[in-house]
Amino acid sequence: MCIRDRTPGGTFLPEPGRFYSQDFSLRIFHFNDLHGHLMDFKRDGERAILSRLAWKIQSARQAYLGKSDEAVLVFAAGDDCSGSIFDEIMMDTSQDYPNHPGYLLYSKMGVDVAGLGNHDLDRGLSFLADVIRHNARFPVLAANLSSCSQISDFCYPAALLELNGLRVGIIGLVTRAETHLNPDISQIVHPIPVAQNLVSAVRPLCDVMIIISHLGHKLTSPVPMADAGDVELAQSLPPHSVDLIIGGHSHTALNADGLCEKNIINGIPIVQSGAHGTKLGKVELKILKKTVSVLDALLFHGSGVAVDLDCEEDEVVPVRRRGR
Repeated sequence: MCIRDRTPGGTFLPEPGRFYSQDFSLRIFHFNDLHGHLMDFKRDGERAILSRLAWKIQSARQAYLGKSDEAVLVFAAGDDCSGSIFDEIMMDTSQDYPNHPGYLLYSKMGVDVAGLGNHDLDRGLSFLADVIRHNARFPVLAANLSSCSQISDFCYPAALLELNGLRVGIIGLVTRAETHLNPDISQIVHPIPVAQNLVSAVRPLCDVMIIISHLGHKLTSPVPMADAGDVELAQSLPPHSVDLIIGGHSHTALNADGLCEKNIINGIPIVQSGAHGTKLGKVELKILKKTVSVLDALLFHGSGVAVDLDCEEDEVVPVRRRGR
């Protein structure tokens, strides 16, 4: 269920209240700032990237298959295009609509929700609406977009997922740093008041509350930043009001060897997995009698993960050939 608004023409929202009273284990995989690097091209040959992430994710899903009190979710935290040769596929004019190779393959590998990144806006809102409509089989979120009528039917502020009765609420935020929107017709507004309002609205509807943030780690990060990073965002929210912030934009690798205390701000753990698919993040959550605990967070190095050969040959290679 995607949340747009509470007006009569908007999306129906369930009654408030925490709904899940049993114990539940939730494993979240996350990556960010892939920038179209579905495959790496070296002088000594091609190297798999996306199909390594797919192997790890599918292995976990197989382990949880058929279990009513365990589940896996997969989140992409923005900037899923702009930066690789696969961008040429999006400019292919031989079809009636553009193909987004990232969204196309994310759909096939089972991404559950994606946040919007600043570079996902590079080709304009109408283009973005087309690629979401034709390629994304998952909700794309950005709550602090304003007056963006071209994508209002395809990009949502928040979503609610239900997993065997457990409700997971997700809010998306995007930075205005390095964006090229026409301010006369659309804009990105300050994320903190938006997050504060939405958290207060969505938190009563779900058991687990997550923010997918493409704001960057913190304002002192060595990349162009604007308004707030994840650290400032967490500081602005009520303590423990959000169970997890999954970050992007600053290409920061957090919690490489386990959840670090300095990455828990105001009782809210912050995670981010670097960039270009070199690492895959994993977060373990436990829901016990309506309380949510993040047990651990860590990063897998892509080079140390096996390749999903079926994904590589059946999905990635055909997309690569299309770009030749």
